Amino acid sequence: MDDERGPDSTSHLTELASAFAELHLQAGRPSSRALSTDLGRGVISHTTVNNVLKYERSHKWDHVELIARALARRADQDEKLTVARFRTLWRRATIGSSPREKRLAQNSDLEGRNEDSQPLRGPTPLAELLPGAIDELEAVAVRPESNEFRILTGFQDLNNLIGGWYRGSLVTISGASSSGKTNLLLTFCRTAAIRHGVSTLIMSLDLNANELQFRILSAEARVPEWHFRNGWMDDDEWTRVARRIAEIAESPIWIESISSLSSDSVREKVVDLSKIHNLGSIAIDGFDVGSQDTVSSGISLEELKAIALDYKLVVFLAMRGAHVDKVWDYPDPRTFREWPSVDRVADICLAIYRSDQWNPEDPRAGEADLIVAKHRNGPSATITVAYQGHFCRFVDILPPGAVVETPVPHEPLEDASVGGEPPSTEEDAE
Repeated sequence: MDDERGPDSTSHLTELASAFAELHLQAGRPSSRALSTDLGRGVISHTTVNNVLKYERSHKWDHVELIARALARRADQDEKLTVARFRTLWRRATIGSSPREKRLAQNSDLEGRNEDSQPLRGPTPLAELLPGAIDELEAVAVRPESNEFRILTGFQDLNNLIGGWYRGSLVTISGASSSGKTNLLLTFCRTAAIRHGVSTLIMSLDLNANELQFRILSAEARVPEWHFRNGWMDDDEWTRVARRIAEIAESPIWIESISSLSSDSVREKVVDLSKIHNLGSIAIDGFDVGSQDTVSSGISLEELKAIALDYKLVVFLAMRGAHVDKVWDYPDPRTFREWPSVDRVADICLAIYRSDQWNPEDPRAGEADLIVAKHRNGPSATITVAYQGHFCRFVDILPPGAVVETPVPHEPLEDASVGGEPPSTEEDAE
């Protein structure tokens, strides 16, 4: 088959490759691995960075822009001017290329990740989609950790079942009131941001930013949240906080307490964070689903799913509502049929069940069932994990014989005021 590229296209590719070579030199000639690290774990592989720097063929604008920004920062140059220059060069190099690349260039100003408007979509030949599918298969096989295609969940059995959270997915979390929906949501967010460096935006309709950060700190430092609020932290707990605070502070987490949601406001936040920080996931706590499948939060599930697809994000929803918060003997997957939009739009529907909510003496006290009631791309199942409510987190169940750290709750003194000295107790075991 004859090459569809014309001579102008080839010269523009050379021009863009030269521009990258010049900027790369000004940035101190960092390695592909160093640039991949600059962009964040799992954002772009070092192999892709190396291919873009050589620029022997056309690449997606997403990759070109991110690498140009990283080099501009290292070279101490203006990012906006550098990106504008490379966009012009990229469009020149792409317009004279294959039909698919022509469409990319014509629609580049409408790409969801970089602009406010939505990307144009049209039929794409399967032959043009297959190389991307092969790239994804190789990335998942070679790099089992979080990468540009997926984010690990934090639970081994759940990873084995669903393979991690794939970009473009909408995940819902439901359960009885006080079952731990917010804590599970934050567990997923902490795993993504702190463990895997995935930029995450947390928005809550129920809690303020201070409450959310205390829950995150409690889970990471293994200090009961009520010790923060009552001023009952001992020396050992202060040490734990000091050990974890630096890594938590450096993690790419953004927190916002909101009173309402709208499609425009969410898109605006996503665009702003994606341009600079390559946003990977959004978590919305307190998403209100009405009893008749109406949405009281100001934005529909369909709109959130569209945002997930347009910006290549994972969207998590901790749901509340008349049906969500009702007391279940055991969540029935058919319950989701009561919310047609949830059953139709969501990619993964999780329900939490904790038997010790209803019977504190239950033999399974401390365990929680994560019921995968819907899995669009695979089987459904029930995953059993440990619920550490005192630490505001869910964790994998430890193997037999492992020592589980259980803090001794402080008994309130009769005449003690809030914030006073805690009663004397034995030190918590590490």
